[in-house]
Amino acid sequence: MSANQAELPDTQSLRAVAPAGSVDLLGRSGASGLRWKIGGALAATGAGAATIAVTHGSHVDGLWHHFAAFSAGAIAVACGAVTLQLLAQAGRLWAISSAVIHTSWPGTLRAFAFGQVANLYLPARLGDMVKAGMLGKAAGDAPTDVARAAGAVFIADKTLDIGAIAVIMAVGVASAPAHFPHLPTVHGGTLGSILVLVGAVAVGVHAFRPAWWARLRSLAAAVIQGCAALASPRTILVGLLLSAAAWSAEGLAFYVLARAGGHALSFQQCLSVLALLNLGIAVPMSVANVGTFEASVVLATTSMGVPAMEALALAAVHHAVQLFATCALALVLWIAARRGRSRNGSQDEARSLRDIEGMAAAAHSVH
Repeated sequence: MSANQAELPDTQSLRAVAPAGSVDLLGRSGASGLRWKIGGALAATGAGAATIAVTHGSHVDGLWHHFAAFSAGAIAVACGAVTLQLLAQAGRLWAISSAVIHTSWPGTLRAFAFGQVANLYLPARLGDMVKAGMLGKAAGDAPTDVARAAGAVFIADKTLDIGAIAVIMAVGVASAPAHFPHLPTVHGGTLGSILVLVGAVAVGVHAFRPAWWARLRSLAAAVIQGCAALASPRTILVGLLLSAAAWSAEGLAFYVLARAGGHALSFQQCLSVLALLNLGIAVPMSVANVGTFEASVVLATTSMGVPAMEALALAAVHHAVQLFATCALALVLWIAARRGRSRNGSQDEARSLRDIEGMAAAAHSVH
């Protein structure tokens, strides 16, 4: 089985564990979203290859030599670290969601893994909507349940994730300042325009569609309830610790690969690269972030003195490790879910057969 074949559970299997709304959303957006993501991936990859060819010429041939520097042992350790990263992220989501919608650990882990894989293919973080839909189904599948799950996924979970890396980076910079490449800033007028547009839409809905407004208010209240976990100091502490564990595990994976490639980056520098990487892929532009992922890592590592060709090899290997670990975890959970449903189906059939035999025996005794 190829990597592409093993990456994403088929739609019928996902339909069995995800709520109807989220699966329908997958069906409607899958085809068009996949087409433009494939186009984005090809464009980003082509642009990157052309840029490297123009700026480095014949040195491109040495790229394959840089790939050979990564030993199987280093890649295996990196895969293990990324798996720990994913488990810590799922644990953080469970700590948040179980406080507001009472989800189980297996259900949360499955929702997280499937959502992460869906994020690789669908546009604009729709994989996070899959997470919210699956968690909402586990809690009862009512619109308010899904809305509370959305608050937990989109707001509470992301808040703790960003908070943890901010604390880690602040502590690290205070002890050993790291160099960041120049990043573009968002002008205050842009944010103001967005707020004005959102406000105008809200006023229009309130004035001309009062029924919609009432429903939106109800759903907004449920989303806020999904953030209630942030009011608990214990949940915040657990979430921050799991976030720190996730970032540290991913930093360890990148650190191991960087050392294997011959680059003496500090652990703090590795975390800086990952922070910039997550900023660069915040808006998915291609399938599995191909191209944008590598460009973000190259931008960060070259500013730290890593040659461009070696930075590209490091970025590609780190991306491959991330994809493999994510898809492998989802595949294992998908197989386990299928076996569990088959086992339950067999038990139900056996129970039904016993009931039928009992009814037949009772009827025979009457006659």
